[in-house]
Amino acid sequence: MAVLEIARWQCLLGNDCTILTGKGTGLGPDAPLYRTGAALRDFSTSGPGKFRYLPDFQGYLQESGRNFDLFVLHGSYQYATYAAAKFCRKEGIPTIFTPHGSLDPAVRAKHKFRNVLVDVVYHDRVIRNASAWHFTSEQERLACERKIWRESFVEPLAVDTDSIPIGSPTGRFRARYKIDADATVLLFLSRITRKKGIDILLDSFRRLAGQSDHIFLALCGPIDDDMKSEVHAAADDPNLKRKMAVTGHLMGQEKDDAFFDSNFFVLPTYSENFGIAAFEALAYGLPLITTTGMNFHAQLAQSGRAMIVEPTKDSFYRGLADALSGRWTPSTRIQETRDWLGVNFSWRSRADSLTKQYQDVVNGSRGERCA
Repeated sequence: MAVLEIARWQCLLGNDCTILTGKGTGLGPDAPLYRTGAALRDFSTSGPGKFRYLPDFQGYLQESGRNFDLFVLHGSYQYATYAAAKFCRKEGIPTIFTPHGSLDPAVRAKHKFRNVLVDVVYHDRVIRNASAWHFTSEQERLACERKIWRESFVEPLAVDTDSIPIGSPTGRFRARYKIDADATVLLFLSRITRKKGIDILLDSFRRLAGQSDHIFLALCGPIDDDMKSEVHAAADDPNLKRKMAVTGHLMGQEKDDAFFDSNFFVLPTYSENFGIAAFEALAYGLPLITTTGMNFHAQLAQSGRAMIVEPTKDSFYRGLADALSGRWTPSTRIQETRDWLGVNFSWRSRADSLTKQYQDVVNGSRGERCA
């Protein structure tokens, strides 16, 4: 979602922007991205998800890569990031590396040996030669586990409150997943991976589901390999299966329905450089329960509709229990929360600043490229 919005707003500000990625974006032909003139080129893939290879990508770079003034590399360890960085280094085209929290110790601890091996084999060359690094918070920059060889800048991400509809329960999401009308729905909508605290969420949900028949958990998003067995075990548990749904990735109207038909948005993350889904939840009108693992948790607390707890099973369980029992009463002024988001975390106010950072990198590298 971050990449889609960055590209859309670059086009709204008058720049040409193309997203190069592997197939499987889930975007329909009427996606807001295309209405701004942005382009998306998706390449066929082969190999496992974490190391998928794009057979036609190198050929595209050789044919069309010199048409671009800047490459922004999103995330770590992907083939496309490596191939684009190598091409840009050879051609003298500036690059910006945006790790999206992937170099946080809490994330890298998951596959320590693999990460060290990949660092040595190719990844350090990618990040060492980037013209600049883009961090989304100062906390992310300070926690970065790898050496920052070049310049770096901090620009938070944002949400587009103008494009997030204001609505009321539709019943469509509940009907699709056979959720009782009187059930309290906890919505998780993000990548289902360990760093997002899924183990915390499932433990808290088990405890609460054992106490009430009127609680339901919707896990919405692609499931990473590190959580597949745990999520599938919960979904097959006779005590939980009728109280939870694992929906996969949701976009468009299905995503809107999920937000409108839910009661709370939950994100028990261990580490989150920004957490777009949490900010979106507030824009949709949902109260938010998240943790101090969110880099912007102090700001979120100011919204009046966010409960912040420690990223532990007991703390999150107690927070959920307080929310379900009514001991926590979030503000009911949803429009005020949307106004707060518009002032502090809107692409309308953030996009200009990010574009200036991009332009500074291009200007700083242009002479070197011409030479």
